[in-house]
Amino acid sequence: MAGRDWLHTFMTRNNISIRKPEATSINRITAFNKTEISLFFELLGQLMEKHRFVAKNIYNCDETGISTVQTPGKLLATKGQKKVGSITSWERGKSITLLCAMSAAVGYIPPMFIFPRKRLTLYSRRMVQQDNDWINEHEHIFVEWLAHFKQHAKPSADELILLILDNHARHISLSV
Repeated sequence: MAGRDWLHTFMTRNNISIRKPEATSINRITAFNKTEISLFFELLGQLMEKHRFVAKNIYNCDETGISTVQTPGKLLATKGQKKVGSITSWERGKSITLLCAMSAAVGYIPPMFIFPRKRLTLYSRRMVQQDNDWINEHEHIFVEWLAHFKQHAKPSADELILLILDNHARHISLSV
């Protein structure tokens, strides 16, 4: 039978390590498949052929969560001490949502930060705060961001802008 020594040498020989997997939702896994990707690129190709977008007018938009909780580093403590504390901004799970758009030509729209509070907004100098930091339940925030995007991207009838974003419900509502 193979033991720990065999496993260790096998992993070393094949450049394999034990890794902690990143949590991925079943929705993300099922939506990311060959059929969906092929359809995306087919539709993108049709748009590119029809409108002849230049790189500076093609933007990708997405949001991400940034944790406000820092992971404390290791420190020296007396042996046998039950608890060793470290100061951090929160004890668990608070995050700030960041909504960004970058162009294919490395241009960008100033980001929008969404903080988990009542109401305050930042696009470079302005901030948005909400009870819930994720914008999927606050579609009006995305509509507000679109106005911000339009102000900076400056689309016109002569110079169209292509904004690529995921197919989340907040992006396909009537108000958007």
